Parts: sequence; C-alpha cells; structure tokens
Amino acid sequence: MKLVATPPLPPDTGGLENLPGLSEILLEHEALARGGRMSNDELLTLYQKVKDHGKRAVLVWDILADDNAIADGAAVFRRLGPERFDAVRVQDVGIAWYLAEHFPELPLQLVVETGNHNLTGLTAWIDQFRPERLVVSNEIPNAELSRMRRALNVPMEILAYGRLLIFYTPRRLLSPIDPETDEYDFLSRFVTSVEDGKHFPIVENRHGTFMYYEKELFLLPWLHEAEAGGMDYARLDLKYADPKLLPRLIAWFKEPTPANLEAVKALTAPKLTRGFFKSNRTDKQFSRLKNPHLGLRGDRTYLGRVVDVGKKEYVAILTEQPLKVGDTIHYAIPEGEMPSGEVAWIRDPTGKKVEKTDRPGLWLVNHCRKVSTGSRAYL
Repeated sequence: MKLVATPPLPPDTGGLENLPGLSEILLEHEALARGGRMSNDELLTLYQKVKDHGKRAVLVWDILADDNAIADGAAVFRRLGPERFDAVRVQDVGIAWYLAEHFPELPLQLVVETGNHNLTGLTAWIDQFRPERLVVSNEIPNAELSRMRRALNVPMEILAYGRLLIFYTPRRLLSPIDPETDEYDFLSRFVTSVEDGKHFPIVENRHGTFMYYEKELFLLPWLHEAEAGGMDYARLDLKYADPKLLPRLIAWFKEPTPANLEAVKALTAPKLTRGFFKSNRTDKQFSRLKNPHLGLRGDRTYLGRVVDVGKKEYVAILTEQPLKVGDTIHYAIPEGEMPSGEVAWIRDPTGKKVEKTDRPGLWLVNHCRKVSTGSRAYL
C-alpha cells in the first residue's frame, strides 16, 4: 500500500519525503483547498521541493464552489500552471466538469467521501470522469470497500490518520479574540459541549467554518487489513498535527513495533478512533424506532395504510384489496389497540359514493374512533 500525505509545515516538506512508502504529497492552496494556507509562491516552492525528492505533486482543489467560485479558482489554477501537477484532487462536481472539459489530459482524483456510499453512484462518477483514483468515505467498513474495489477496478484511497469532519457551513461562525492580531483568514478554536465536556476542534477560513470530531481517525495498526482488502493508498493528513509527530511516524513505518506505535499516539489527539473500519452499525437504531404494533400481521387480510384522518368525518385508506359497504375494518393503531368499525359508506377522492371499490388506491370511509394516520387497516 502506498502512502499519500499533507506536510505539517508547508511550504517546507518537514522531512516528509523520508516516510517509507510515500508516493505523493498533497499541495493545498489557500484559495482552492478547504484547509489550504499557502499562497501562489509558497505552493510553487513546495512543489519544487516535492519534485526534487522524486514524489508526485498533487494539487488539492476540494472546495465546494458555485459558478463564481469555480471561475475564481480557475484563474488561480491557470496562474499556477496546470501542466506542472501530476494530478488534481477535486470534490465538487462542477470543478470536475471544468477540468474534464478544459484539461482532459490531466489525471483526476475524485473525492467521494460524502454521499457516495453505493456501487451505482460510484460507477456513474467513474463513467463520467474516468478518475485515476477514488478517495472513499471512512464511513464504509473495510469489508464493503473491498467488495467495491473488486467490482469497480479503480484504485482507492482511505484516510489512515487525521481529523474527521462532522460539520461544515460556508458561513463564518467565529470571531477573532483580538481583532488586531488574530486575523479572520484562518481561525482555530475548540468548542466544548457543556453536557459531557467534549472538545470539538473548529477551523474557520475564507471557505467557511469546519467542525471536527473530538477523536482523530487512527488506522495505522490496521493498514495491513486495508491492504489485504484491496485498498491501494492510505492518506496521512498532517496539516493540523504536531510537527514532532512526523519523525515518530517515519520510525513506526520503518519498524512497526508497539513502542514506536505508543510514541506516535503520544503526539496525537487525546482520543483516537478507528471509526467504521470494522463495521458501521449506525442504521441499527432505525429498527428500534419502528413501532412494533404497525408491523404487518399474518393472521388477517391486509387492506392498506391509513394516510389521512378527518376527525369525526372520514378515514382515508390507500388500499391494496377490494372493499365494500358492510365490511368490517380492523385498524392496528400505533398505541397497540385494534379498534374496528363497519363500513357505512365509501367515497372516491372526488367525493363520489360507491358501494364497493373497483381498484386499489385511495378511498375514504366513515370515521372510526382512535384511528390515526399511519395505522394499518385489515379485513
């Protein structure tokens, strides 16, 4: 597995080129990257150092942008010299379209970390943009990523160490403590949850406000499993890390001993997580939210679902079975009771009375006490 990294002290590499397995270094411009802080000159200085060390130089253009922001970013991109870079990393579809149209020969690395958790969606992006790599979500377990990797046959990259973004807004939510010395262009704070004392890092820059999880993602001990599952690249996001961490990372990748691992952990966040690498069970709560009284019963004929109730006037049922005047409807309501009532009349949605229904669909019947929207109707 190859490594990808952002340097801790740009425009200096900080010795990042000595990291075993490192294949490319990410370059983050202040106008193009969400966490970028480099000017044109600083980025080009780092670019030259990266190339001098024989590594790939990948420009990060991962902001979310409207048409005006794309145009502004394109001007910066052209001034930097698109031909310099070995690839460009993008998240916004509009930016991907721009690059595909104007620089089709430039390799594209597509960030699909948010909202792209299924094969159908990923296949569509691959067909559209033909990226050289997918930067996939940390919310997908390793086993599922392995299955996707085999099905898609496109190199994939995971985040192995770094902060986990949990909230973003283009609005600026922070204010300088000292307006004379603390500039608005890049603010870094911690927000504390009053209830449980959790500390969430917050960064604000020209692109908006970013809130991160209190725990940092830390997959170093499990990289061999990721590699066995087919992952091609692992990313180390060091832009917010202690610069002293890099030498310890280099030592661990050279000799992954327990002592070296503990030395690495000593300079990371107080709390670490492997996230959803093993499993993602966040959907388990939905089964608990389901009302057991509204499950389909096997001892009665299911008529349909109650979609509206007019108090003392009608019950609207989206039927699946025939219904006629004189039938008895049994309603399974959310509270667990099962009131019933005889059908005195039936109307279609226009108000026309009928003796029996001639098709499945929406039908109104006389009101029955205690029945509410969402109830199940049985014959």
